Amino acid sequence: MKYTKLYILLAGLLFSMGTYAQNVEEEVAFLYMKAKYLYDTDRHEDAVNAFNKVIKKDATHEDALVLRGASKFGLAAYQGAMKDFNRSIEERGVTKDVVGWLALTHYKMNNMDLAANTLETALLVDPKNRTLWNLQGDIALDNDEKMKACESWEMAASMGDTKAERKLDKNCGGSKPKKKKDTKVESGKGKFNQGDPNQNTKNNEVLEDDEVISLGDKEEDVISDDNKEESEDFPPTRKEEEVEEEEEEVLSLGDKEEEEEVVEEKPDRDPNEKAIIEIDEDLSLEIYGEGLGSRKILDQPNILILAEEDGIVAVNICVGRTGSVKSAEYNDALSTIKKQSLISLAIRKAKEFWFAKDRKKEACGIILYKIKGS
Repeated sequence: MKYTKLYILLAGLLFSMGTYAQNVEEEVAFLYMKAKYLYDTDRHEDAVNAFNKVIKKDATHEDALVLRGASKFGLAAYQGAMKDFNRSIEERGVTKDVVGWLALTHYKMNNMDLAANTLETALLVDPKNRTLWNLQGDIALDNDEKMKACESWEMAASMGDTKAERKLDKNCGGSKPKKKKDTKVESGKGKFNQGDPNQNTKNNEVLEDDEVISLGDKEEDVISDDNKEESEDFPPTRKEEEVEEEEEEVLSLGDKEEEEEVVEEKPDRDPNEKAIIEIDEDLSLEIYGEGLGSRKILDQPNILILAEEDGIVAVNICVGRTGSVKSAEYNDALSTIKKQSLISLAIRKAKEFWFAKDRKKEACGIILYKIKGS
């Protein structure tokens, strides 16, 4: 009888332990799903807080450390990001995601030798990552290795990187690679959620594991008609895509060739023109670069910024042909305000702008948030 009671007690204990472990696992899965959603929607201050909870429950979670580091990277908290990436390597070993982020972080921290060495490893494990090829071209140009820079940008451009194409035009005589015609458009494999890493910035802020803080690339827009004029005064749906296709017209025997329609060309925009937007008495915006200052804004987000200090938060943006903001990244060099919550808000709101369509593939410029402290 005693043994029977003991068996029942042990069985009950094992069952309760199994139930507890299952409950913890389900709780971690729910917390991670919430954190990942915040990360995907560029609410990185909230994402870091949510990833803190995941890591507190499961210190060896396979993705939480890398994504928390990625959020810190987007907020220019590079030392905090580096800490998470190194810890992920200690827990899981070297993966293609983490080694790529390490290379980008070293570059942003101006550790050029470490960036170049880490980048070589990253490209070995992830040779189809166009962001890494683009970065290798930037580093090579910084080191006066123009031929290597052009080769690296050519690799990135062949994978559809439009920023690399523009760098080829500017630095390599416009030697763009010929794109293969394909009806399928590959959906940005191996891309990181960040903007153009051209600009060397330094940020020595360190974020501890449980510290609270408050961003990397939308899918490339594609459009099916290269000759569309600018849209009417209303924004297209967010599901609208740009398609980059080179269509060849074939005339069968006996077909008459129609007279070519004469299209009046619009004058080129002044790339240095600035758009000034007065939000309220405490906030104004300046938008400029590659004609963005003169490009019509179809949809503008509601912005409320409360700050105790005067200053500027600068954000680099790239706008696709349909007018959506494809990427937004904090510009440390032009910013005088370093507060993480304001950086996160500025990046998130920058991605909510919608510009008029344009014939060009994309345009990149800057939004300056000029803030008057209360």
